[in-house]
Amino acid sequence: MSIRHINNRVKAGDKVVFVSTAFAVCMVLFSYGVLSSAVDLRLFLPELVACSALVVVCVSVLLLIPCGYQNRRVSVFILLMAALFRLLFVAAAPQLSDDVYRYLWDGLQLLQGHNPYALAPQQVVTLSAPLATLQSQINHPHLVTIYPPAAQLFFALAGGQLLGFKLLCILVDLGSCILLAGLLRRLNRSPWWLTIYAWHPLVVLECAGSGHIDVLAVFFVLAALTMALSTRRYAGWYSGVLVMLAVLTKVFPVIFAPFLWLMLPTDQRRGFVVGAVTTAMVLLGAFAPAIINGVETLTTYSRHWEFSGFTFQQLRLWLHSGDQARLLLATLFGLTLVVAWWRLKSIQPFDPWSVVRTLMALVLVFLLLTPTLHPWYALYLVAFATLVPHPAALVLSWSVLLSYQVVSHYHLTGVWQERADLSFYIWLAPLLALLASAVFSRLSRRANS
Repeated sequence: MSIRHINNRVKAGDKVVFVSTAFAVCMVLFSYGVLSSAVDLRLFLPELVACSALVVVCVSVLLLIPCGYQNRRVSVFILLMAALFRLLFVAAAPQLSDDVYRYLWDGLQLLQGHNPYALAPQQVVTLSAPLATLQSQINHPHLVTIYPPAAQLFFALAGGQLLGFKLLCILVDLGSCILLAGLLRRLNRSPWWLTIYAWHPLVVLECAGSGHIDVLAVFFVLAALTMALSTRRYAGWYSGVLVMLAVLTKVFPVIFAPFLWLMLPTDQRRGFVVGAVTTAMVLLGAFAPAIINGVETLTTYSRHWEFSGFTFQQLRLWLHSGDQARLLLATLFGLTLVVAWWRLKSIQPFDPWSVVRTLMALVLVFLLLTPTLHPWYALYLVAFATLVPHPAALVLSWSVLLSYQVVSHYHLTGVWQERADLSFYIWLAPLLALLASAVFSRLSRRANS
């Protein structure tokens, strides 16, 4: 074959890559244009699911685009588009969740010198009309806030302003994107992998649309992971502080702490524990003793809340007891954590990136087992899947949006009623993706052997 023919093939290949990239980016832009033009996403659920699926598929295509990991222009382009997608939703009132009103209320209580754990919202007498309006928008106003101290400090930064709070969430979320870009460079991965998180519809909607505090917890987790992988002198201490800030933003990241500890060199592990414990003592002590009321709300949540948890629903039917079903699932997940940690501890030579793969798998298992599967719980899954993509994780990060059907139904009828079939589809979709991935991998190994 002549040099000319080879050059023609290379040019044709470059053209295919360019057209594929341009088409995928245009489809993502189109999808967000459609979603942001909706007057009310609760009345736009089929389109939301379809557009989200299209974005996830396009992002999966972009993973295949060859690109040097040092290509900063691509990274900057991805970040600018990520900012644009979020700003499209920042001015809209929350539609898929009203949790943000509790955030604003807690922040205002703190700014006024009141401990947000002292009284439930309905116990507070308000003389201000705007504050009374905010009070009426809070869900479960009879319960003291469940959100930990670090979250409370973040709530106060917004000063009770919805737009201000959303903008803070966007800044934090873009910070997560920057951290992920740095971690991808460590892995020598294409910057297009960043689109898994930066352009993901779940992340965009939960951050800019609903303003969920989980985006702050994800940021702290990624910062702790980045620090644990660094060679700084006090990396262990900084990582411990950051992971405890994540836990005191949203309790769930506590499961990551022992694995981040495992990633550190032996001489850094004591600093990790000291940093985490010191941070916990300072922040928890600042809200004591009333913070015990928040612990009681957390206990109520863990014992009685449920949403879109198919595994729990089936176990409860089988055992005729919700308490036994919760205990069984908690035990199963606890054993999974212990086995995963012990397995990683015994790996020699130790690979820190195997910890990231394990964390992604653990979040996936948690989401499949939890009695309460709110869509924003999957934000941690999307963050880890950006570093170690897996079909099951990508599919679940999309299928979990099906649970918003209940919000649509409630908006139209005033009745909060979940559909069992949708809970099943949310659960089944990632399992089918996992099975298909396993079959495809096995066939590929056979073909190459």
